Amino acid sequence: MAPRILLIEDDDCRRIRLLECLLHRGCRVTACGSISEAAEILRNVSIRSMAPDTIVMSAHLLSEGGASVYASIAERFPGTKLILMSCDHGIDWLVARLESPDGFGNCTTV
Repeated sequence: MAPRILLIEDDDCRRIRLLECLLHRGCRVTACGSISEAAEILRNVSIRSMAPDTIVMSAHLLSEGGASVYASIAERFPGTKLILMSCDHGIDWLVARLESPDGFGNCTTV
């Protein structure tokens, strides 16, 4: 079965390119341009078969509510993975965000 991906990227060009790439590889993708749009979609997810397997999100959206969106879906559907991407920040910035009180505490950085 094709993986279900929730793509959250506020840059239109990046979102379209990533969407096309994921679709080309056979993924089922729901693409959102904001955290509020993603939160609305996730509010309507009621069963595991509808939940994303993976959330792919722009890292800077963590501070705009992305952490709580991921925490909400991960609590309801354990095993949902999170991939954070950043074109603007280095790995040190990302690790610091993940380890902050509003980050994710127990994370693996690859």
